[in-house]
Amino acid sequence: MLYYFLLLFFNSNAAVSTIYGCNKCTKGKIAATSSAVCLDCATGKYQPLNIATTNACSDCGGGQFAANGSAVACSICAIGQFQDLTSAVEYTCKVCTPGSYQNSTKSVACTLCQPGKKLTIVGTSEDHDAVDDCVDCPVLQFSPYKGQSEDCYPCLTASVAGSSTCAGCNPGTYKNKTGANCLNCPIGFYTNQQSLSQCIACPIGYFAVTKLSLDGILRYDRCESCPRGTYGVQKKAKIFTEGCNNCSSGTYSDLEALTRADQCKGCPKGTWSSSVGVTEKSACNYCDTGKYGAEKLGINAESFCTQCDQGTFLDKVGTFGSDSCKMCPLGFVQNITGKAFCLPCTPGRFMNQTGGSECIECGKGRHASDIARKSSCNDCTVGRSQPQTGATACLDCAPGTYQNLTASFTCNHCPQNSYQDLFANTTCHACPSGFSNEIKGSMTCNAIPPGSYFWNKTIRRCKPGHFCLGETFKQPCATGRYATEFGSIECFPCAPGKYADEEQSIRCKACPGKESLHDLFFELYFYCCVFFIN
Repeated sequence: MLYYFLLLFFNSNAAVSTIYGCNKCTKGKIAATSSAVCLDCATGKYQPLNIATTNACSDCGGGQFAANGSAVACSICAIGQFQDLTSAVEYTCKVCTPGSYQNSTKSVACTLCQPGKKLTIVGTSEDHDAVDDCVDCPVLQFSPYKGQSEDCYPCLTASVAGSSTCAGCNPGTYKNKTGANCLNCPIGFYTNQQSLSQCIACPIGYFAVTKLSLDGILRYDRCESCPRGTYGVQKKAKIFTEGCNNCSSGTYSDLEALTRADQCKGCPKGTWSSSVGVTEKSACNYCDTGKYGAEKLGINAESFCTQCDQGTFLDKVGTFGSDSCKMCPLGFVQNITGKAFCLPCTPGRFMNQTGGSECIECGKGRHASDIARKSSCNDCTVGRSQPQTGATACLDCAPGTYQNLTASFTCNHCPQNSYQDLFANTTCHACPSGFSNEIKGSMTCNAIPPGSYFWNKTIRRCKPGHFCLGETFKQPCATGRYATEFGSIECFPCAPGKYADEEQSIRCKACPGKESLHDLFFELYFYCCVFFIN
């Protein structure tokens, strides 16, 4: 029982997946095997079902066409048109050719104009949609054939319009003098008039007709012209290759039936073509941008296009002559040949001449921040410097340095006993009284400690015989005072019975003989002894 349930379950899921799990393609579309998307019908095919039951589109039959790539039905060819393909590969019908018309819809072919009539207009379907579009040959002309697409043939006996016969041999034939029958012209010859006694040789620039007339008969009533891109080389030519040669490389021809090679036109100056048989001037290739062509016609290779030199450019195609290249303007350069443009100088560089190939770097002490600069770089201002070339900006002098000149490579260090604590300065400040520094490039000054002084760019300990109060100089001990140690901050008075009769004394001297009391209150600075003479 379980087996049957599982079998039923899986079978029902398969059906759901087929019917409901997948999407059916709509009109004009199909799904290929295992496809995840619906595809448009191919050119000339259609699919009319809204829920497709097939994975193939149907062909449109003759006289019909598919309007687009997702056609749901075929469209019928209108009057003046036809479609001769049973499996159409186009989205349109064809217009009837000259010599034919079609006044019915859904036609697979057009109807040929009857003998005695002609239809020479290419035109649109409106020019080929009625039998009246085929008009009578005028008087003194006739057409014995169906589908006359050109003017009717001359005939002196055609006294009425619409004549289809004329006494004698028809064009394409001739009347042999020895016989009464009309004979076909041999290949390479033709007749285009009635009752000629001999055929005319196809001239240079032409060859024997190879196309059947609309009624399916090959008639030598004319010769085919050598097509565009070729020229004639031989009379009586039976086939194209016998009667026509291709225009050589570097030349073209937009006319038919040329008779000489020099009638092929040379590709214009500034262009070239390596192909033979070129049919129009536009098929000649332009020399590309950055290159100029030779100053003559008929160039047959791109190698004749010359690259513009360094420092020049050419932004147009098809030019010729070296003067086509333009000099790079001020502020721009080009160091590669054959270019369509010049490049702007980047910041830190300039070009002050036309035709430059390399931008000039700003020198040391200079800078430029703009693009495509046309003039030399700016000098660094005072308080700034630049040690590198190609700089976009100058550098501020750092604290401890200065610069009072323009265009400087470096900043100067503040000398000893001076300082600078700001950026971009032009001077340094002297250390104030009681302060100094022994290092160049200082941002601050240091206080001179008591017992020291600043001399000859160095903080020194005060010498004996002097006292120092942390200033930039030492002071000598006055007479009557002394200092025996280094680093003294004061001088001491001589003790009673001693004296110092000189400044800068490092010790006091003992008074000789009898001596007076030293007057400490008035701090005598002269002799401390009074001699009594007996």
